[in-house]
Amino acid sequence: MQKELRGLSAQEQYVVGLVQSYQSGDLEAYNKIYSLSYPGIYYFVLKMVRDQYEAQDITQEVFVAVYQNLKKLKEPQSFKKWINRIAWHSTIDYLKSRRMNSTAGCDLDALLETDELEEQISDAGEQILATERHNVVMSAVDQLNPMLRTTVLLRFFNDLKEREIAEIMDVPLGTVKRRLMIAKKQLSGKLTGMYSVFPYFFLRHSAAKQCRRALGCAEAAVPAALWKRGALATGVTAGIAAAVVMQGPSIQELYYYGDTHYVNEQTVEWTVSSVLPIKEVCIEGRSWRIEEENGLYRVNIPENGSYMLTVTDVAGQRAEQPLEITNIDSEAPIYCTYREEHGSHMRLRFQDALSGINWERTEFRNVDGEQIQATAIDRQKGEVLFPADCFPLEIQVEDMAGNYSVYALQRNTIEYFEDEEAADEEI
Repeated sequence: MQKELRGLSAQEQYVVGLVQSYQSGDLEAYNKIYSLSYPGIYYFVLKMVRDQYEAQDITQEVFVAVYQNLKKLKEPQSFKKWINRIAWHSTIDYLKSRRMNSTAGCDLDALLETDELEEQISDAGEQILATERHNVVMSAVDQLNPMLRTTVLLRFFNDLKEREIAEIMDVPLGTVKRRLMIAKKQLSGKLTGMYSVFPYFFLRHSAAKQCRRALGCAEAAVPAALWKRGALATGVTAGIAAAVVMQGPSIQELYYYGDTHYVNEQTVEWTVSSVLPIKEVCIEGRSWRIEEENGLYRVNIPENGSYMLTVTDVAGQRAEQPLEITNIDSEAPIYCTYREEHGSHMRLRFQDALSGINWERTEFRNVDGEQIQATAIDRQKGEVLFPADCFPLEIQVEDMAGNYSVYALQRNTIEYFEDEEAADEEI
């Protein structure tokens, strides 16, 4: 597997893992594949057809085809090239069938190499394009002929290798190299200053910005478009139709002890649902270590207080969950006093201010280490009675939160209770 994934970015490897999960029967994985892949495919199609609504329709057709054929993909690591190839051919088929009636009989490849297609493409997306014109680099890319523009976008926005672009567009590798060289020369002539020297460097940043902007225009219409195209009739699940592109993470299955259960350290556990990989999980303002194992997150909180659990994905989207911790008892029980009664018994008093003493787990041992039983225990007062001949005595006293102390008690010192009334009461 490591050899197959060599050369892929972390996000690409993440998508490959989702493809493998889907092929193994995890239908929810497709929703994540859809949301991760939609922005790049939609933007690529939009820049080809220049019409927001037509781009939505074509993009949905692409994902219907992906859904119908994904389980047949023999090499999940080639998913990016595979889906871009579907997008390319879907767009070309669309242009042939709906935009190119007036050029019937023409060589499409020859036509795409010229500027004639620009006059055939709908200008219904001019409002979207007008919002992009402030970006000098992308404006220059818009002025390239369709084939050069497509090659540039596949290379520097969709981050495909030149050989992959050649396979997608069914042209020799040399043709792709030539188109990129021509495009760079034309971009340098259209741009000024630093932009003209490094056009492709600035293109990477500009393309991502334009994708986010274009995607914002289309996002609200995506689910509706899926239904309009009858995607459900072709076998797409309702979950896909309702998918929200780039949905932020959510914190789920949060678990920790409530106020009825005292603990000496609060262990908080939760899972995270996220379309994108998680970048950071933290308790705001604290540096406590958060562990993750098989999708389950865990943190140990050592003190009471109000905290905010935050989860951030790689796109900067956040989920927050307030935590109110009030049931931590980190103090062990304390030994207060003892007194001798009639020379035959010793009465001991212990105290635990918060959770209370757990007498079932408190142990009494004599000097030989043998466990002995108390004559009587008053749980309410925290008092325990022993025969005097049991001393010296070792007591391990534990509270309900799991804290414990160990005391070695001798008989040579007698202390009296401060509460005289309590001293006169019999256990």
